[in-house]
Amino acid sequence: MIERFNPEDIAEEISEQAKCGKLELPVLPAIVQEIQAAIEDPNISVDNLVTIVEQDAIVCIRLVYTANSSLYMRRQKVRTTREAVARIGFKETRNVVTMVLSKNLYRTKSREYMQWMEALWAHSLASAYGARFLVDYLRFADPEKYFLMGLVHDIGKVLIIKCLSENEDWVKNLSHSQVEKILQIAHNGLGGVILRHWKFPKEFFEVATSHEGPKFFNTTSRGVLVVHLASRIASSIGYGYRKDFIGQIHHDSAKRLGINFSTISSISEKIKAVMMDSAGAL
Repeated sequence: MIERFNPEDIAEEISEQAKCGKLELPVLPAIVQEIQAAIEDPNISVDNLVTIVEQDAIVCIRLVYTANSSLYMRRQKVRTTREAVARIGFKETRNVVTMVLSKNLYRTKSREYMQWMEALWAHSLASAYGARFLVDYLRFADPEKYFLMGLVHDIGKVLIIKCLSENEDWVKNLSHSQVEKILQIAHNGLGGVILRHWKFPKEFFEVATSHEGPKFFNTTSRGVLVVHLASRIASSIGYGYRKDFIGQIHHDSAKRLGINFSTISSISEKIKAVMMDSAGAL
């Protein structure tokens, strides 16, 4: 018999509902899908991409802001969407658009669960930047891909919080530790379900389903290792809801990537700086 407030039972119930198609999955904004399709076209031009981006004024503002940030700043300041797209590139444009519009997924009408959503968003964004800084250090190809992996790695938790916030009994009776346990049990599988639904490449839902570990192997993909470490760094500097992670770093993924403590400290400071720079811009 299912106990109404048992974390394992609730996690299983939510997971089963998702697998059976009984839950409304988060919807990837149409403009993100358009941009993804566009950048896969070898004949796409800057002007073609700008036409899609300019459907959303807030996205355009954020693109210009990003192009003028410390990550990309050149002597000449960017003033138009076209200049921003030309400076940061097509894949990074996709990432910025996804970042801006996906924040809308981290919303709930429940005041009790709004703090959870805010913490999840901050963690996802800090993890994305952490993944980007790690692969920059490691000189892996396609750093924009790892940024996006970091951004969506915990998307399953968003669906869980939405489900919990819409059930009055759960809102009133679940403790913080129970919610935390439900998230840890169910979010990997649900993340995979959502990313398959969004038609992301296989390596993305591999990250979503496997980034928690706890063990890694010689066959573990770079994406899983990078996102795991980026996520732990983000949590260790306070971006997330796991307060017990603050100050702690899991070293297995770091060792497998050849990342030492000094590099972790440097990346931690970079994440803090870019998160402060981003505050209020999204």
